Parts: sequence; structure tokens; C-alpha cells
Amino acid sequence: MLKGLFKVFFVLREGVLAVVRGKGLSASVVGIVAAALLQLAVVVGVTRALDRALVSAKDRFELTVFLSANAGEKDRSRVETLLSGDARVASVSLLTKEQALEDFKRDPEIARMLDALGENPLTDSMSVILKPEAIGRLDDLAEILEKDPGVDEVQYGRGEWETVSRLIHSVRLAGILLASLVLAGALFIVVNALALMLASRRYEFRLLSRLGAPDWAKAGPFLLEGLLHGVLGSGLAVVLLEVGRRLLARAVVGSGPLNAAVHLPDADWFLMYGLLLAAGAALGLIGALLALRSPWVRAKT
Repeated sequence: MLKGLFKVFFVLREGVLAVVRGKGLSASVVGIVAAALLQLAVVVGVTRALDRALVSAKDRFELTVFLSANAGEKDRSRVETLLSGDARVASVSLLTKEQALEDFKRDPEIARMLDALGENPLTDSMSVILKPEAIGRLDDLAEILEKDPGVDEVQYGRGEWETVSRLIHSVRLAGILLASLVLAGALFIVVNALALMLASRRYEFRLLSRLGAPDWAKAGPFLLEGLLHGVLGSGLAVVLLEVGRRLLARAVVGSGPLNAAVHLPDADWFLMYGLLLAAGAALGLIGALLALRSPWVRAKT
């Protein structure tokens, strides 16, 4: 028990001291990690904002049922009962032709055209709010409705829904690819920076090997040092992001991906911060592990 605690204390002490002693290289690694994670945050933030906007647009798709001109109360009741009994339907609302006429007359140009006709050419219609999981699975329902004698036409934007679905898939795929490229580039730079740091201690490592120091005494502090670099870099990135978010929230107006990203819900931002801290720690630790695989380290230690 005491021996195990001594090992932990030794690794912690030597790892922290190494970070403090190597100020220049340590600051470089921390800066590299912070810069990479800032780029990653921008990619993730914009991708998340676009994804939310597209999913929101997808969820707002409605099915509209236009009743025939001679449809009576029984026809309306039958169609409404059919829709209300379908598990894919969230709600049904009736828009009478008189209400539709009033809505159209709010536009002066359309109002003049309708007045010239001298009659109401519109028909009653039903606006159907669909459950999110049901969108895209409506062909059979539309076919049943179109066969009803009281229905004139059914519209539910099938082409638009498919387009939005493809866009959502493309945005998510692009986000994953860009994030992977950023992380891969950052890992490459971090590994090389840590390898340089390790090379500067070549004599120390060889001396420890000649004195018979166990592997954990040589590699443990360096792995902890890499982990600390990653955590410090990700912490710096989180602080800069939060400051930048608050400043941009006041400065950015209008619409666009940047504005949408800045105004993501706090829960999304906090989740991103947690992921960045984890990614930074992983970058530092994996970078240190790979740096320890340098040929001279394996050959001489």
C-alpha cells in the first residue's frame, strides 16, 4: 500500500516539476493544444448550429389536406377521424374556406383579385402536425386520403423532406470529417513537440536506465506531463471560447451559422466544453505515449 502511494506521489511530483521546468516547450505544447481545440470548437459549433436548424425545419413539415368543393360536414368529420386515429399524427386543425379567404385578403394584391372574382374560390383544408418520427413515412396515408371522395388534394412536401434529410446527413458527415482532420493534425504536432521535449532529456533517461530505474519511474512522469499539457491547453481553449462567446453574443446580429453557433443553448456549450477537456487530455496522453515510442527511447532506455 505504502509502496503504491510512493509511486503515485513520485510520478505526480516529477510530472508537475517537469512541466514547471520546461517552461518554453511546455507553453508551446499548451498553445498547440489550445489552438487545435479552438479550431475543433468552431467546426463543432457551426456544424451543430446547422444541424439544429435543419432538424428544426424537418420537424416543422406539415401535411395539408384540401377538401373538395362539395365536401360536407360528414366528409370533414370522416377525414378528421381518419387523421386523428393515425399514430403518426400529432394534431389536426381545420381551416375553413372563409378563414382562408380572410388570410389571403391581408395581401392587397390578392384581395383585389379575389374581389374581382366575386366569389370565394377556396376550399376547406386541414393542417396536420406530424410526429417527428413519422415524417418521411406518409406515402400510404397520403394515398388513402387521396382516394377519399371528400378530399381534393394532399400535400406534404415529400421532395423537400428528402432534400433536408440529405442535407442533415451531409452536414453531420462533413463535421465528423473536419473534426477528425483537426484532431489528427493536432496529434501529429503534439507528438513531435513532446518528442523534442523528450529528446532534450535524453541524457537523463539514459542515466536512469543505467541506474536500473524501473519503466514506471521513467515513463510515468512523462505521461503525466503530457496529460497536464493537454488539460492546460484544453482549459485555456475553454476559457477563450467562453470569453469569445460572450463578446460575440453582443456583437453578432442577424442570422447565419456564426450567429446560430454563438446562440446555441448553454447545455450545448457546456457539453462542448466537457468534450474539449476530454479531447485535450487524450491528445496530451496519446501524444506522450507515441513520443515514448521514439526509436532512441526504445533502443537506449
